[in-house]
Amino acid sequence: MDTSPAAGYGVQAEVIAGDRHLRLFSEVSTLGFAASVFDAHLERFVGQTTADNMEDAKNTAELLARAYLKAAGILEIPPVYWETNPQRRQR
Repeated sequence: MDTSPAAGYGVQAEVIAGDRHLRLFSEVSTLGFAASVFDAHLERFVGQTTADNMEDAKNTAELLARAYLKAAGILEIPPVYWETNPQRRQR
């Protein structure tokens, strides 16, 4: 039995650090798994990449967020809590 998430499934997390408000996404599309980071203040994606699976996508999104915040001079990231993305299809 295949327990892989179906295309359209996704989880998200919000990170607020310093003056930055980021939304992290880990999603499944027909092309595979993806990790992305959206800066809510700039209203644009600041990091996107593919991943091997959902856990890898979550870890990669966190790494992208850490690198983005570090470049902005913010060295600490608060704990990241993932939840099902309500705008994505449920499994």
